[in-house]
Formats: sequence, structure tokens, C-alpha cells
Amino acid sequence: MATNDSIPVIDVRILLQTPNANWASCDACLDRCKSIVDASINYGFFYVVGHSMDIRPMMESAKKFFELSAVEKAKIRMELAGHSWRGWFGVGDEFTSGKIDQKEGIYFGTEDPAADQRPLRGPNQWPSRVPQLKNQVLAHMQQSRELGATLMSAIATGLGLHTEHFKSDFIEPTELFRIFAYPPHNAKHGADTFAVGEHTDYGFLTILAQDASGGLQIRTQDNKWKDAPPIENAFVINLGDALENCTGGLLRATPHRVNQRLGATATRFSFPYFYDPGMDAQMISLINQMKPEYQEAAAIALKKQNSRWDNTDPTRFHGTYGTYLMKKISQVFPDLAETNLQSQGGSQK
Repeated sequence: MATNDSIPVIDVRILLQTPNANWASCDACLDRCKSIVDASINYGFFYVVGHSMDIRPMMESAKKFFELSAVEKAKIRMELAGHSWRGWFGVGDEFTSGKIDQKEGIYFGTEDPAADQRPLRGPNQWPSRVPQLKNQVLAHMQQSRELGATLMSAIATGLGLHTEHFKSDFIEPTELFRIFAYPPHNAKHGADTFAVGEHTDYGFLTILAQDASGGLQIRTQDNKWKDAPPIENAFVINLGDALENCTGGLLRATPHRVNQRLGATATRFSFPYFYDPGMDAQMISLINQMKPEYQEAAAIALKKQNSRWDNTDPTRFHGTYGTYLMKKISQVFPDLAETNLQSQGGSQK
């Protein structure tokens, strides 16, 4: 394991090449699992290298799409997708913590039948002017799903759980994929706006590819902002609220943002894939099943004063992941959510 400005860089090649049923007899595998858990506790962020994924063709296709006119891009705008929550949105349409994000993007998910009426399920919208993007996105999602499953097995193993502990949560995972384009900062949106404002992700894992532009920052445990700069052929991995919830705050959903792009002359591109539990998965504690040292650390974490920017504490939520997710995304696109997404039950104390 190497580090980049204190954010760990972990080579996962050995985990991808070794069936997880054999990890218990593979010292190098167990070492990688421990490194992933340690990074998840101390940072909530880490880089992974040693994969075989190549995003360059998809990145070139994405650039071609965002060079199209707004009229052309609007042919696959999100409003046309209804409850499936797929398609293009423009700069100023998405909010984080009540403030406009200075980015545009395309939302994708699993390719489901049009008859599937569940929230966030259904067919994707594909741009006819960039037809190659469909196969590139679906292939990337498949590869990301496999990497996500490996990382979740590594986290389970490192915590002292059965390697397949999380498998039941991912029988029908919530897989969401985004392509984001961040233009240079526009002062008309206000001096206190960001490319993406401070936030945490909602589920278990985010697998992020980014171009060479930079701008991603994480909030450290001492409340300082630290750059998470691009590393060639590396994915940024960060944890979400649901994983913080079930580990009692031991594994961290670290707040992060994309800084203002003051003085930039080119658009930044990023490609986050969200590997999250199924909508019906219960967000419940697994503290008592972890290694004793992690149980003790989780007990300490639960007693700490929560200092999140939004004054919420994911560890106090009780309900399904679908409940949690729907409440969160309704704050990102409030108008779209009101017309297309149905709220569900649940509680957060």
C-alpha cells in the first residue's frame, strides 16, 4: 500500500485474481482486506489500482455528448424518464445542500424493462448522436459491479465477518452511474457555490473515475479540506452513509466536494458509479458481528459528537435503504422528485 498525500493507494490485483473463498489462506489477500478497512476507518476514501478497466473510450464519447447543443441534449432530459430517474440535466438543475451545483450530467442505471414501475428502475435514455455511449456505459457498469462486489467482500473479511456477509444485500443492488461535466466557475450562480457542494454519498460504495483536471476534496477528521488529486489508472473509492450506519460510524462516509473552478479554461469530467444495497435491504447494525477490536472502536465512534455540515447522523436512521435513498435524492432534484418519485416510510431520530 502506498499513499498519496495521506490518502491510501491500494493495489487490488491479488483480490481480483483470487476467488474470495480462498482469501483465508492467502496472506497477501488478508493484508489487502485489512488495508481497505483501515483506509475506510481513517479516511473513508482511498484509491484502487491493479484493475483492468479503461475509461478512455467512454470519456471521449462523453465529451462528444456534452459538446452537443442544449436542444440536442434535451432530447434525453430527465423529465422524459419519469420514475426511472435517467437522462440529462443542465447546469443549475441539481442542488447540494440547497445550493446550485455548477455541473451538468447524465444519469444512468441498470437497463430495465419499460414496464418496471419501481422507483429508479426502467430503461435508460441514450443519445442518438453518440450511439457508442450505450455499450460503453453498460460495459463499464458491469466491470464496476464486479469491482464493487470484490471491495465489499474485502471489507467484510477485514471486519471479521464472513466474506459473503453483504451478498444478500446485493441480490438486486441499486446501481446508479453518472457522467458529470463541470464547466469553469460562473459567478452568476453566486460566490458561495461549488462545482458540487459538500455532501456524502448515500449507499455503500462509490467507484469514481476522474479526468486530470483535479478539484475533488475531502474533509478530514480534523475538519480541514484535503485534495484528492487524480492518479493515472486509479479509481477513487469512497464510502456512503449506509455503510457508516451499519458499522456504527466506524467506517466513515467522508464529506467531500468539487471545488470552485475559478480560472479554469476547460471542462472537468467525472464518472461516479454507485454500488449500493437493494431498495428493500434493511439498514441495521452489524457491530456485534465484527472483530472485538472493531466493536470497541465502533462503540467509541458512536459516542462522538456528530459534526456533519447537515446536522444529521446516518447511524441513527432505521428503515430500508430505499427509504433513506428516496429522501436524500428528493433534496437533489426537488421539483423532479415531487412529480416522479414516491416517498416511503422510515425514521431518522
